[in-house]
Amino acid sequence: MSHKAAITITYCSQCNWMLRASWMAQELLPQL
Repeated sequence: MSHKAAITITYCSQCNWMLRASWMAQELLPQL
């Protein structure tokens, strides 16, 4: 695997984590 591909995979996982975190915040905050 090339270095660029590794960077892309890391970046994608961070994006997915941010999307999941923001979605969880939208789901949980109204209930607090």
